[in-house]
Amino acid sequence: MSAHVQSKTDDIQQAASAGVKLNAEDVTLLKASLAKTDDSFKYSTADIKATVKSIYHDSKFFMSTSEVPAGVSFGVILDKTNFYAGAGGQEWDTGSLSIEETASFEVENVQVYEGYILHVGSMKNGDLKIGDEVKASYDKDLSASITPEPTSSSRHFERFSVPRSKAKGSLVTPLKIRLDFSHDKAIALDDLAKIENICNEWIQRAAAVFAEEIPLKEAQQIPGMESVSGETYPDPVRVVSIGIPVESAAVVQGDRKWPSTSIELCCGTHIENTESIAQLIVTGQGSGVKGVRRISAVTGDVARCATVWADGFRLRLASIARMEAKDKAAAMKLATSDLAKSDISLIRRSELAVELQELQKAVAEVQKAKASSDRQMIQDEVKGFFAANTNEAVYVGTFDVDGDAKILSAAATAGKALGKATYVFGPNVEGGRGAHANFVPRDVLDKKISDARSWMAEVSAVVGGKGGGKLDSAVAVGLATDKVDEAVKIAKQVYMSRLEGQ
Repeated sequence: MSAHVQSKTDDIQQAASAGVKLNAEDVTLLKASLAKTDDSFKYSTADIKATVKSIYHDSKFFMSTSEVPAGVSFGVILDKTNFYAGAGGQEWDTGSLSIEETASFEVENVQVYEGYILHVGSMKNGDLKIGDEVKASYDKDLSASITPEPTSSSRHFERFSVPRSKAKGSLVTPLKIRLDFSHDKAIALDDLAKIENICNEWIQRAAAVFAEEIPLKEAQQIPGMESVSGETYPDPVRVVSIGIPVESAAVVQGDRKWPSTSIELCCGTHIENTESIAQLIVTGQGSGVKGVRRISAVTGDVARCATVWADGFRLRLASIARMEAKDKAAAMKLATSDLAKSDISLIRRSELAVELQELQKAVAEVQKAKASSDRQMIQDEVKGFFAANTNEAVYVGTFDVDGDAKILSAAATAGKALGKATYVFGPNVEGGRGAHANFVPRDVLDKKISDARSWMAEVSAVVGGKGGGKLDSAVAVGLATDKVDEAVKIAKQVYMSRLEGQ
C-alpha cells in the first residue's frame, strides 16, 4: 500500500470521531426546504460540478463558511455528489470541494441522513457560500484501494465451503475487508485454503462485474441472491453479480445458473473486472457473537506485500538452518515472535509455523546430543584425572560448554561417584557470561572442613557470579572471563588450605 493511501487511511480513522452529525430536528428542517442529494454519481470515476445547498455546524445552518468558527470541522450539503457515504460496512470517500484556486474545502468524512449527503471537513483556503458551484473531486487513489474490496467481500468468501451460511455484515477499508456470516464453529485451514483458491480463481478469470438496479421484490426472488440480515435496502435496489450479467428479473427468475456465481444486493462501489483485485489472502478468523464467524482478508498491494513477506520468511528459515548451532536459538526465538505478529495468509502462517517447529525440533535434537556428549566428556575428564592422580583430593578445570551450568554439573556427578571434590568453570567468551560449579564429598562435610557454598563465595569474590546451592554442591551464573585462570588457582588453593588446616 502506498504511503499516500496509508496516510489517508489514518485520516479516515481520525475523522470517524469528528462528531459533525445531523440530528432529527436538523433533517426535518432540511426536508422543509431542500431536495435530497442526488448521489447517483457515486459509481462514476469522474469529477463533477455541484452546487452548495447548505452549510452546517453545531446544529446551525449558515449562508457562508466565513460565519463558521475558524479551524473547526463542519458539514456541506450539495445538490448532487460523486462521494460515497459510509454505508454497508464500506468506508466513505475523501477528497475536496473547490472553486478553481479561490476556495478549497477538504472532505474528511461523508455520511447520509435520510437522503441528505453531509460532506464533513474544513476549509483549506477561501470560503464557500450557498449557491456556489464547486468541483467535487474524491481521492481516486484511496477510492481505488477501497473499490475492489466490496467485490472481494462478496459471498464468494464462504459460499462454497460453508454453503448454508448467511451473511451477517461486513467492513471495507483500504487496509482490509471483513465478512461476518452464520456458522457455529471455526473453519478448518483446509476450507480456508479452498476459500482463498476460489476467490483467486475468479480473480484470475478476469470475470466481468455487473451492476443493475431492479425492483426489490423481483431481486429477492432471484435464486442464490445474497443480502445482509437486518439490512434495509432501497427500492429499486442495486444488484451486483460476477461473471453473468444482471438481466431483468422476469428473465432470470428460476434460472439455475445463479447459484454457480455470486449475486447480491449491494449499494457499495464495485470494480468492473475481478482482475483489478489482483490477489486475495485470508489473514484471520474469529467469533465475536455466538453462531457468527468472522473472516478477515486483504487484497491488492497489501496482499502482495504479505505474500512477499511470507516468501522472505521462508528464505529466512533456510538461512537459520545453515547457521552455527550456537546462533540458531536466538535467531529462531526472534523468528517465532515475528511470525506470530505477521499479518499474512493464515494458511501460509500455518505452513511456516510447521517449518519453524521442525527446525526447532532439529536444533533441539542437536543441542540435546551435544549436551549429552559434553556431560560425558566432563565426566571422563574428571574420572581420568583421578585415575591418573590417585592422591589428588580435588579437580579444578575449565570446559568450553557455552557457560551451561547444567552441563557443568556433570563434574559433580563424577566427583560424587569417586568421593572427590570438583570445581569447574564454563566461560562463555562471546556471550560475556558463563557459570561455575563445585562439589564437596561427604567425608569432608562430616569433618566440617569445608562446604560448597562457602568455597564458592571465596572464588566468586575473584571471578564474580551469583548463585547458591546445598552444602555439598553449588552453582553460580555469571563470571568475568578474564579472571578464570586466576579463579582456577584460587579454587584449588582455598580447598587445599582448608584440608591442610584441619
